[in-house]
Amino acid sequence: MEDFYSIYSHGMARVSVCTFPVQLAVPSQNAEIIAAIAAQCEKEGSVLAVFPELCLTGYSLEDLRHQAVVIDATHEAIRALAHKTRSMQITLIVGAALRFRNGLYNCAVVIQGGRICGVVPKAHLPEYAEFYESRHFSAGSGINGAMISVAGDEVPFGCDLIFRFRDIADFILGVEICEDLWVANSPHIHLTRAGVTVMANLSASSITIGKSETRDLLCRAASLKTISAYLYAAAGEGESTTDLSWDGQVSIYEKGEILAQSERFPSGAKIVHADIDLERIVQERLRRQSVEASDAGHAARSWRDIALHTEPPRGDVGLKREVPRFPFLPDNASRLAQDCFEAWTIQVTGLVQRLRASGVTRMVIGVSGGLDSTLALLVCRRVAQQMDWPAESMHAYTMPGFATGDASKTLAVELMRALDIEPRELDIRPAATRMLSDLNHPHARGRIFSIRRSKMFRLACGRITCFASPIRLAESLSAQAIYQSWRWAGAPMASVTRCRITMSIAGCRRP
Repeated sequence: MEDFYSIYSHGMARVSVCTFPVQLAVPSQNAEIIAAIAAQCEKEGSVLAVFPELCLTGYSLEDLRHQAVVIDATHEAIRALAHKTRSMQITLIVGAALRFRNGLYNCAVVIQGGRICGVVPKAHLPEYAEFYESRHFSAGSGINGAMISVAGDEVPFGCDLIFRFRDIADFILGVEICEDLWVANSPHIHLTRAGVTVMANLSASSITIGKSETRDLLCRAASLKTISAYLYAAAGEGESTTDLSWDGQVSIYEKGEILAQSERFPSGAKIVHADIDLERIVQERLRRQSVEASDAGHAARSWRDIALHTEPPRGDVGLKREVPRFPFLPDNASRLAQDCFEAWTIQVTGLVQRLRASGVTRMVIGVSGGLDSTLALLVCRRVAQQMDWPAESMHAYTMPGFATGDASKTLAVELMRALDIEPRELDIRPAATRMLSDLNHPHARGRIFSIRRSKMFRLACGRITCFASPIRLAESLSAQAIYQSWRWAGAPMASVTRCRITMSIAGCRRP
């Protein structure tokens, strides 16, 4: 039973994103800091820790990047970091500048259990505004199937690497670096097609006024459109501010939502942890099918699958994930108001269109006095006003049955009168009794059962006599159902099964 209380037994995994005051051109010190932070993350139960772009040397070295002493020190730092973390289960992704053939590449180095598992180069280099990375680096786009020598080991190198956690179901990791997020043909698009569920972005993008909001939008969009977790680690304190500044904000996103985010411009090291829901990601992709369909028509790409053998923590490690009190409602007041407006307008406009197409002149609705029929009646009244129908065009009925109470019936009548609608009554007990008798049901012989009331039969009778359209409520118009339906904004008058908020209209044309 010990594993039952672990998040890893329920399709989740804990990840960490980190930033720290980098020591420029001193890879050995940075490696020690990274190892210490990695130990903290593992103590918190994380299986992955992501660090900023070029965090072993610092991003703002400019031409010093090409110095042999810096490049050699980077290799030594990677070797030392792998050695220091050899007894840890956590996987690290750190940024380093590494030489491959005749070029220097801005790379993400994946380390686990003392082993350098793979190196992913930055695919796209920015050459605008304050950036001129092609002066120092070669672009990694197009490098596939290669091997690179790192700290004396030959390891996979290229943009075709995906990292699979063998001991954690559905944890498939992809890596991109800073500018790769900002281009139109981002690596995470192709990685998603390869089955990657978690994206890590190592960044040292400088900060300017308004840029943090743009960055947030990009990360949200990347995680939303790919239905994935997106981990963003930004460089901060320690980088040279001769020409630029960095804000060191680290964030974790899942399917367009922020799970964890640090403050900007932190002092000292900063770590955020979050539990990503891998099962949710996989299930959502299965339901959507858009991820798989987007691969159609594209040339097949080959990928190298790198195995990561990480034994996840056992037992109760807590839950680092906010569980909202009202999961189907936003906690932002302005967003809630906007969503309610849209939900209301979707119902009204959809019903207006249906009634116009049906050619009817009246509506028939049953009102019980409960929440569902109350909301439906309000919508119908608004529709009648928008179509310039008089109040008499609405035939609203209370339909007392075997379980109807005086309180609910009174509320229904008061509501109809408040909306200037004449209350009508259809007692369904005689019809229900006759139906049960015809079925030879034991209830007809005096045996008492819990009977579900059927109203549509009597409503249909009302429709026949007055050429009206009976309104049938789709299960529930409660806040939960309303919020679920907002995610189906594409078809407001679709079927009941796809959009619970809409009212299915059993319409008929005037003969």
